Amino acid sequence: MTHDPDDTPAAQLDRYLANVEERPRYQPKPVRWWHHLLAAAVPAGLFAVCVWQVGRAFRAW
Repeated sequence: MTHDPDDTPAAQLDRYLANVEERPRYQPKPVRWWHHLLAAAVPAGLFAVCVWQVGRAFRAW
């Protein structure tokens, strides 16, 4: 392997960029209304558990 003094890192980068094909940009999908159901179910479930525990506490009192 011979060393080429004119083959600078910039020239190597230019050669590499010329040979790399451009990939399409990532396009996120739009959020549908039902995607929020899981996010709403977690606080609703925690609230239901709290109401249930308060009901148990009043019943025991």
